[in-house]
Amino acid sequence: MRSASAYGESMYAHDYRDISTLKKLADELHIAIILIHHTNKMKDRDTDGDPFAKISGTNGLMASADCIFLLDRKRGEQEVQFAFTGRKIRCDNWTISQNDDMTWYKIGTAEEEAHKKKLKEYNNNPYVITIKHLLAMHNGDWSGSSTKFIEELGKLYPNGFPINPNPKNVGKELNGISAYLKAIDNIVHLYINPNGGTNGRSHRFYYISKKREQTSIY
Repeated sequence: MRSASAYGESMYAHDYRDISTLKKLADELHIAIILIHHTNKMKDRDTDGDPFAKISGTNGLMASADCIFLLDRKRGEQEVQFAFTGRKIRCDNWTISQNDDMTWYKIGTAEEEAHKKKLKEYNNNPYVITIKHLLAMHNGDWSGSSTKFIEELGKLYPNGFPINPNPKNVGKELNGISAYLKAIDNIVHLYINPNGGTNGRSHRFYYISKKREQTSIY
């Protein structure tokens, strides 16, 4: 259904003109024309948070259409990302799934589902589980070296580590979850030096208080 591009016409202008022709027809006949288009191969990390960047073609397609709806599902997953925007509708991004009768239902917004996923990953993290166990066994305050931490990790997972811990990398891994520990469970992580100070190779974990903070890192 695409027309030939005019001499010197940009790709954007060509896309805009083609969709505008159909929009004009829909307006004149008071009907809705739904165009099925495909996406490009762009990865999520390359979209800069804009799901519509995955639409194949130029922004002329979006500029001329009244509404844009985008369905995006990763191979093997049941849940679908449903993004939509338009002149008379708000822009949003939902996570949806399909019932056995082929109808669709909303699970939550993409932001809500991303938060749930991060929280689940955090709660299942072997480092987090070990830290909470150590604090429960030591009255809310534990200190030790990376090697000692790995030993304690091994006690919780006697049948084998769910991860491959290395004393040289433990500090990096713990740094990666420090902000989550504080925001979600009110746990502070510090590096300590046996001779005093906080610039050392040993780790200290402790609860700030019994009251959970209301702040969020998401």
